[in-house]
Amino acid sequence: MTSVVKRTISVPADVFAAVETEVRAGESLSSLFTEGARLLLRQRAGERAIAAYESEHGPISQEALAEADRLLDEAGLS
Repeated sequence: MTSVVKRTISVPADVFAAVETEVRAGESLSSLFTEGARLLLRQRAGERAIAAYESEHGPISQEALAEADRLLDEAGLS
C-alpha cells in the first residue's frame, strides 16, 4: 500500500457540498480529492509541456490542433 500523508485542509462550503454529492457508494472523500488532485497535476504538466514545446518550436498550428481534436474525439476523450 502507498503511504499517505494526513493534512487538514479548508474547502469552501459550496465546493465541499458539491464534492459530497459526487461521492459514490463505497468511495471516500479522500479518494475523490486524490483523483481531483491527480487530474489537476496531469493538466498542469500538460500545460507546461505545451509551453515548453511552443517556446522551442513556436505556436502549435491550427491544423495540428484540429488533428488533435479529431484524435481525441475518435478516442472518446473530448
